[in-house]
Amino acid sequence: MSRADRSLKTGDCEEPRKPGSILSLGNVVSLAGRASPFAEIFTPPPAILNHAVNSLANAQPEESAKQLLTRRQALLACAGLCVTAALILRWPLTAFIAFNAVTALYFRGLSP
Repeated sequence: MSRADRSLKTGDCEEPRKPGSILSLGNVVSLAGRASPFAEIFTPPPAILNHAVNSLANAQPEESAKQLLTRRQALLACAGLCVTAALILRWPLTAFIAFNAVTALYFRGLSP
């Protein structure tokens, strides 16, 4: 067993830890210092971490938030940002007034 494998299983790290320091082991981070009762770190094996992170996306992709935007939504958002930037550069005051009006109507529609 290599030192890296043993380090993953036992939670040992290469460098000595200072009190209050941040220790990073892959995706697992500990903010505990020496005086903390939680100073011991357990890092699950990568297979368990992968299962915990990706199991919902694999089992029910429609219920998962792994992909926040579809390609079409991302393209529409980029186009909207480009149009907004062009309007701000061409007519800054009018664009500011229009932005305030649109956001006021949007939030007014959300309130009861």
